[in-house]
Amino acid sequence: MKLRIAVIALLFLSMVTTASAHQDFWVMGQSGNIYVRVTTGYQYEMIKKAFIIGTLAEKLALSLNYTKPIFLDFNHYYVDDCEPDYFISFDKGEIGEPWEGGKKGDPYLPSKALVIRQVATIFNIEATLKLVEYAIANQTEITRKQKEIIYTKYYCRWGISSIDTSLIKAQLTKPNSKLVDSILLLRVDRPVEKFVRGVSYYWQNNQCHIFVRDQDKADSVLAVIDEVYYINPIGSSSALVFDTDSSFYYANQYRSTISKRQVIKDISGNFDPFDIQEIGGDKLAIYFSYYAKDAMYGMEERTLIYLMDQDVLIQDLDELIKKE
Repeated sequence: MKLRIAVIALLFLSMVTTASAHQDFWVMGQSGNIYVRVTTGYQYEMIKKAFIIGTLAEKLALSLNYTKPIFLDFNHYYVDDCEPDYFISFDKGEIGEPWEGGKKGDPYLPSKALVIRQVATIFNIEATLKLVEYAIANQTEITRKQKEIIYTKYYCRWGISSIDTSLIKAQLTKPNSKLVDSILLLRVDRPVEKFVRGVSYYWQNNQCHIFVRDQDKADSVLAVIDEVYYINPIGSSSALVFDTDSSFYYANQYRSTISKRQVIKDISGNFDPFDIQEIGGDKLAIYFSYYAKDAMYGMEERTLIYLMDQDVLIQDLDELIKKE
């Protein structure tokens, strides 16, 4: 056992990385008359989820015969959990700098349109569709009631237009319309190009259906979960599917199997995606670094080992080596 652990440790030396500063980025897309923008820090699955929302919002708008542009602006607060904040306006999507007199930046849209913004850790499909339906039905009232506000929560520094957020919250407490409920029943596959085999999921009725696909076989659903937070492919036929920032399932296409839910204990405030590498023998190394509780010691590191064939997660390789 000691020899095997030593081999694992040596193999892992080649893939350890150090933490580095990064900058948030935008990803933009379009689905019919729905324009989508997502701001985040890493390639989280919230990007895909925003585009799924865009697809559903387009179907909702078409059902209401609304063909004018709608801008869905998603800001992903990924460093911790937060209560979502929503804003609705009719403008060109500008965001001003509150410490420069609210001066607006360049408009995102060429002309005014309904703008629905949200700041959230997990984007809510049902809530967004309810607000799209409300905005379409109340465009004139939104234009009349919107006002300039300053928003400085969750690292945002915005000067934006919005109707009173109490009106938005009240709308979200109301029951869904029959139309929204019918849209929620539609299946939308994870938006990727030319997916022919491997592990993926589709969204339907507020749940994510994890499935495996082979081009010669019908899709096989392995599990239904509430959320997909991140997907880490393992080769071309399997993947770790994270349902939170610290828990995952291992799905395998060839075996058409999925593991039990594995939880990474005490991530110590880490919010970067884990560095995950195959190290041979049906093993994965899962690495992350974080700031030590005592700032004098700077960054600390931790390596977990996941045994894919046994569905066993070793929480700390260093601690295991010490015990041996």
